Amino acid sequence: MLLSFTFFQSIDGFEQNLSGGAITDNGFGGVNLNSGTVSAQYAGLTEEVSHSSQEIDFRDRATIQFNARILSGSGTPDYTVYLVAGDLSGNASIASPSCKGFGFKIIDDTLYAVSNFVGTCGSANEILSVISNITVANMNVYRAVFTSGQKIEFYVNEVLRITQNITTNSGQSNHLFELFVRNDGNQARLIVTFMSLIRDL
Repeated sequence: MLLSFTFFQSIDGFEQNLSGGAITDNGFGGVNLNSGTVSAQYAGLTEEVSHSSQEIDFRDRATIQFNARILSGSGTPDYTVYLVAGDLSGNASIASPSCKGFGFKIIDDTLYAVSNFVGTCGSANEILSVISNITVANMNVYRAVFTSGQKIEFYVNEVLRITQNITTNSGQSNHLFELFVRNDGNQARLIVTFMSLIRDL
């Protein structure tokens, strides 16, 4: 299966918040754009499939790639970003989150490789590995490859940065991917110019 799109920026979600209420816009093919209840609080984009045969199965080989940058605004960085296959943020507007997935997490300008297959969202259940010397304000190519043998390889700009060995990767997610930015302080903006998910069937 191949899934791809060409452009998303989190301001799309922020600007949909017109009256202080969370929104969820359902788009073509189950793509959901959502926002928080406060202007510029958070914005996300997920792909939700309607049939179990379309779910991402974490026992399969899969590759997810994002071309993305973070514009963190003025002041001290105070934000969290997820760029993952599956869903990990615990965003309240996501229906029936699996809290399973892998990819990249950015906290206050620091980049991490992230995975969680416990089935409960939250940093306590995430395997986080710091990826150093990456300027997230630049347009970077982030790619995570779930290989056979329960191993995930994390690449930035086509250079292997981190490998995680996973003890369990059972289960599925009806959310194929999640792009998510939450602002706790300054007005960070997530810009994604390309995303693709490739997995074995």
